[in-house]
Amino acid sequence: QAFGQDRKTPLTTIDSLRSNLPFNVVFIDILIGNIMQRSLFDWLDWQEEFENNEEYITVHVFKTDGSRVFYPGAALVEGTKINSIHYLAKVNGVSRGRQSYTLVVSQYEKNNSIDYTLEVYSSAVIHLKPVSNDSRYEKEITSEWTQATAGGCSNFPGTFGKNPSFCLTVHATSQSANLVIQLKGPVQYAVGFSIKPHPSSPEAVKFGSHTSGDYRNGFCVLQLKQVPAGSYYIIPTTFQPGRTGPFILAIGSSCHFTVESAS
Repeated sequence: QAFGQDRKTPLTTIDSLRSNLPFNVVFIDILIGNIMQRSLFDWLDWQEEFENNEEYITVHVFKTDGSRVFYPGAALVEGTKINSIHYLAKVNGVSRGRQSYTLVVSQYEKNNSIDYTLEVYSSAVIHLKPVSNDSRYEKEITSEWTQATAGGCSNFPGTFGKNPSFCLTVHATSQSANLVIQLKGPVQYAVGFSIKPHPSSPEAVKFGSHTSGDYRNGFCVLQLKQVPAGSYYIIPTTFQPGRTGPFILAIGSSCHFTVESAS
């Protein structure tokens, strides 16, 4: 199967695959009694001649449940960015049964918008499609850590409370929400955030507190499933206190929500 795209693929760094175009490929084993060897081929084709090609491109392959990939670690096949007119990635010996992978098309650096064709060849029946995005509602907030608000992480309880905070209210009605929360900051800073329920929201209190995990340079993300309606505090921080600079808090949700400063 093949896909052709004219997409504005973004700058790719070692910290994030957040905006590169992902695809999901599913292998379906139709020979129940046979262990089959399969190969996955991914091609990216440009109309420009090779000698004039200044685009460095690749495909990363991740073993997933078909979901979007945000971080570059743990790739089954970590692509090497080259300025050839095509790139080939190959996966041998895929296990029996239904298997799902996420393919991430990536440029080394966002200099131009490019056209490409992604093709997958296999000895088994496959389905190939873009990874779905159920964030029907999205909002970005641009803010900053100042000398007065750069409190650092919770390892510094004396200053942690100075950090900016935002009140997120999920207006889910008949169903809970799926959230994707991203924090983008200066690449030289390790950044992270926590999300805590507002005490006045009983269902939110039951859902509990969550964090973005290990602090990462410049970017971190948290995906939450089945978030009940209610209000939550989001607290973005740098790891060390006193690290001043701008940041962007980006929120995507499957249900309507509002967010405002709570500082």
